[in-house]
Amino acid sequence: MEEKIIKEIIIPKEEYLEFNIETSNPLNAYKKHYEIFAKMLEIRRSRHYIRDLRFDATDNSFFIRIDISDTFDNSKFFRTYYLIETILSGSIPKEGKSNLNIKLRGKIIYELTISDENKLLFFIKKLLAHLHFQLFYKKVFEDRIKRIEEVLEKAKNEFIRILS
Repeated sequence: MEEKIIKEIIIPKEEYLEFNIETSNPLNAYKKHYEIFAKMLEIRRSRHYIRDLRFDATDNSFFIRIDISDTFDNSKFFRTYYLIETILSGSIPKEGKSNLNIKLRGKIIYELTISDENKLLFFIKKLLAHLHFQLFYKKVFEDRIKRIEEVLEKAKNEFIRILS
């Protein structure tokens, strides 16, 4: 019996919250990233991980993608979690300041696991899962996505305060 996962992904109105900062130490954003989000989201270090890290030694440019993820609800059939992605890109200046580009994005993901017993039963379960999502979780998710948007805005202000 094969299991299928149905995913509903909810993202804020703006896909990315993007801003630039002139700073003499752009890698300080990477060093402070965990501290900024740990205070706001009360997460453990294990929920904070680097997904992509690139460094070009010819011009000292870098690209870092960091994800933070934690679960809201978890049961046998469904799981709800948020994912916050941060992209840091810029170059390390030899002297003076350089431009650091920061992109923040948050989303909430609802996953439902359904076993594939027969086609009709699978269709009915899929329909019920969608109705469950639309009727029950939509309001909950709207509140949580507002919370994610608030966290991203606070993180932006904290990055500007620390790096300026």
